[in-house]
Amino acid sequence: MKRPMVRVAVPYILGIAVADAGGVPFWPLLAACAAATTLAAVSKAGRPVLLLPLLFGLGLANQSYHLHRIPADDLRKQLGDGQQLVTMTGRLASTPEHRVSEVNGEDYWRSMVELSVTEVETDTGRLAASGTVHVSASFRLAKRYYAGRQVSVTGVIKRPPVAAATGMFSYRDHLARHGIHFQLRTKTTRDWRLLDEAEPPAPPLSVRFQRWARDTLAKPLGGEDDVVRLLWAMTLGWRTSLNGEVAKPFMHSGTMHVFAISGLHIAMIAAILVQLMRFARLPRAVCGLLLIPMLWFYVAATGWQESAVRSSVMVTIVALGWILKRPGDLVNSLATAAVLILLWEPQQLFLTGFQLSFCVVLSIAMFALPLQERIQNRLQPDPLLPPELWSWGSRFLVRVGTPLLAVSAAAWLGSLPLAASTFNLFTPVTLLVNALIVPLAGLALASSLGCLICAAWFPFVSGLFAYSAWLWMWLMRGLSEAAAALPLGHQYVTAPPTWLMLIYVAALALWALPLVVKTKRLGTLALIGLAFVLFAAQSLAKRGEFRLTVLPLDSGSALFAKPPDDAPLLIDCGSDSGARFTVVPFLRTRGYDAPPWAMATHGDRHHVQGFGSLAAEMGWPVMFINPTRFNSPYFKAMLEGLGGSGRPPVVVARGNSIAGWEVLHPPSGDRLPKADDNATVLAREVHGVRLLLLSDLGEAGQADLAGSGLDLRSDIVVASMPGVGEPLGQALLDAIAPGAIVLSAGTFPYAEIPSAALLERLAKRGVPVFNTLADGGVQLKIRRTGEWQIESMHGREASNSSESAKN
Repeated sequence: MKRPMVRVAVPYILGIAVADAGGVPFWPLLAACAAATTLAAVSKAGRPVLLLPLLFGLGLANQSYHLHRIPADDLRKQLGDGQQLVTMTGRLASTPEHRVSEVNGEDYWRSMVELSVTEVETDTGRLAASGTVHVSASFRLAKRYYAGRQVSVTGVIKRPPVAAATGMFSYRDHLARHGIHFQLRTKTTRDWRLLDEAEPPAPPLSVRFQRWARDTLAKPLGGEDDVVRLLWAMTLGWRTSLNGEVAKPFMHSGTMHVFAISGLHIAMIAAILVQLMRFARLPRAVCGLLLIPMLWFYVAATGWQESAVRSSVMVTIVALGWILKRPGDLVNSLATAAVLILLWEPQQLFLTGFQLSFCVVLSIAMFALPLQERIQNRLQPDPLLPPELWSWGSRFLVRVGTPLLAVSAAAWLGSLPLAASTFNLFTPVTLLVNALIVPLAGLALASSLGCLICAAWFPFVSGLFAYSAWLWMWLMRGLSEAAAALPLGHQYVTAPPTWLMLIYVAALALWALPLVVKTKRLGTLALIGLAFVLFAAQSLAKRGEFRLTVLPLDSGSALFAKPPDDAPLLIDCGSDSGARFTVVPFLRTRGYDAPPWAMATHGDRHHVQGFGSLAAEMGWPVMFINPTRFNSPYFKAMLEGLGGSGRPPVVVARGNSIAGWEVLHPPSGDRLPKADDNATVLAREVHGVRLLLLSDLGEAGQADLAGSGLDLRSDIVVASMPGVGEPLGQALLDAIAPGAIVLSAGTFPYAEIPSAALLERLAKRGVPVFNTLADGGVQLKIRRTGEWQIESMHGREASNSSESAKN
């Protein structure tokens, strides 16, 4: 089969990718595309040659236009990069989404909505403006707020945060792909005001349908519970219930996709509808003609979610083939859908949902049938025995189980690199559990749809469907929990390098091509050899490299040190929110299922409270503490948790060492009056470069350390903000004489914010000064040669081979 749309999609997608990688001028590219089109029109012989560069240039021009088109009144021109208090007027572009999370036994609600801005008021006056802002509220917005309403919102606006460290999720990049470049945070209901109370618009179809559908599904079951909320999530795309604890087993078993209205949902709904129409003996063309509006009604009713729109475009193209009586080819239809979606919005190419949808469907199209044939050949009882004489179990296994297992394996192969790079998860258990979960999801979805369809005319039947849907979802939840608990069922991994993902894709493509098996095997061996060579080269380049990451937290501090020859060490864990949203995700991206060794420098809440959240997610680490008896309840709770886990802490003081780190403070004797003064100070020499980690050592502790007689001279010093006073007093700073300074700062409590006087005093040293409040996460690398380099997530750099930091 020729698959002409594949030849259209590939150069067009490459053009989009090249335009996104670097600044490409729009108008010259548009002129080149026009010239190529003209040449192709007048030269029939040159059309095949000109088609590829034409499509490549079209992708370049389309992406360049979307990247560089900034209206004169755009918010990016009206507002700076700093945060400020503003009042914004505009129209709600979406209906608010709600999230609930449980912290210490209490439910905390958040609401998020997109606001299409028409006017902004700052301390300098009112300005006409355009753009979309992501608005968050620390409470649940009332039902009268929905898409289309005119509102005025007051809050603090700023740029979305960048990734806390390399390899972590960047909220700024994620929102930018959706055309959103600012985030507005509100605190109370008084910050919100409806401007169209006199004549409010009618709620959109999606709002009315979802409210009715949730009530209809829950009423026969006596109200909502966890299973009912999961039914809402799967059937309606209602994601409020998918908090961490509920979603975790589905994530770990690789079955989270059943709750996104995506290709699986649309395919199952289409299959259900087609089977009903075929049962009514409707021709295939008529089925396709009726299927398309039904699917798009469902997409509209569930709020035009991106994943649903993408999947419906795919199914629509297949249904049009039925109507036009054209031969079907899933790969060609997939390429057509990709081109149509990317013509409208080329930024979709870089969204994880788009990549997963198309990669999984493409993998199923290429590998499901070959895998099914191979599995059936191995499972059939006897090739010479007619199927009619097989046992019931053998017929079920070969005819039902084998296709499900083949599709599950093909989907897993297609999603494997993206799951590892995006979610840092490797889930071999998915191979088996998806073959069971997907049929159950189909039954639950069919039952839910039956409940909704029969609600008006057959309430008794509707109730039976609701109970059936509840049963299937209950089984799904139990199965996912059992699969997630299996040993080696899932493993957190570091994101694979780009070259490894390309080799993996090349290997899949090799086996998808119509080549002889011997050629495929030789090609696979060559790719494996190339992977070993590149892996060896990468390992050699990084051999002996030391890394220290200073994570940006709102309060407290957390550092992660990874020496080349000693155990990694987590130094403090921040507050509860800092651990849950930054420290634990950071460790997951580094491939940790269990926590590394940890050091609690002192008992301050904003340094040790997070260890409880760390333990809840990953277990208690091997913990080191100093001999001071802190009165903090959070420190005492940590000690109780460690004792209950059978891992009592290891006490260290001046003169001891931890995984290559020297303990310089406190001594094992007298206790200084304030907790900060008793913070543990660590030092280490790596490849001739000396590091000093001060935590948030208070003024009395600094004086004690400076008068200890120890050699404190260091190339790099890392300090946090003490509760009282300043870090790095002048006497201590003179004793250290650092070549670079890193401050771990936050926004709460107020003492965490470094003052302008402190920053000015440190800047007078004439050495690079990094501040996590302004620079984001900071990473230090020390190579075997003794060269060190400091990089911040906001792009600043410094090294001992340069004289000044790059701003």
